[in-house]
Amino acid sequence: MFHAVAPGGWSSSRIEVQRSHDRGRSWSPPTVICGPIGSNVRYPPLRTADGDLLLPGYDDLLQRSLFFVSTDGESWTLRSAVWTDAPHQNIQPSLVRLGSGRLLATMRNVGKDWLWVTASDESGRSWARPRDSGFANPGSAAQMLRLSSGDLLLVFNDSPAERRPLSVALSSDGGGSWTPPKALAAGDSTYSYPAAIQTADGLIHVLYSRGRESIRHVVLNEQWIVSP
Repeated sequence: MFHAVAPGGWSSSRIEVQRSHDRGRSWSPPTVICGPIGSNVRYPPLRTADGDLLLPGYDDLLQRSLFFVSTDGESWTLRSAVWTDAPHQNIQPSLVRLGSGRLLATMRNVGKDWLWVTASDESGRSWARPRDSGFANPGSAAQMLRLSSGDLLLVFNDSPAERRPLSVALSSDGGGSWTPPKALAAGDSTYSYPAAIQTADGLIHVLYSRGRESIRHVVLNEQWIVSP
């Protein structure tokens, strides 16, 4: 389990990892992941084509994405960082591995308006220059997830200014094109900080914050996303 500890605010945060060998009944003492002051984490690691574990993190102080690598899950080092120019810095990267081994990451845009996207063909050692993903976004968190079908799922706020609606879209060509966004949650509240997984039965589970007052859980499948 990866989490952030921020004794003096987010600009002084650090990433810690704890392990459980009994399905979450007990946990090891926290261990600090090596990284700059201000390091934070939102989304889980994945295994690269090289067999390494790559953890997407970010720097709350300098507002850049960070990628930490480990061969054994025990010790971690900073592999790379992704910079974008002010006022459109990037944080909170979400990472997927395509069938080719290429890594694709979406990143929250501090300057709002759109989501960043970048790619790596070197297991995260270097990254292409980030570009506008083509999706509107109010500078809020978004998650990308590779499904068992090979399709990519994107959960995000489909608006340049507000954290509503919370929408989903699918890509069957590695992020080259996407289905029209479909609202997962809409209304007068705000819907943010999505976290998505797919279970063995193929169902997609999405959790998100409603108005920063409650957590909602929605279950869906790919067919629902593309249905009229």
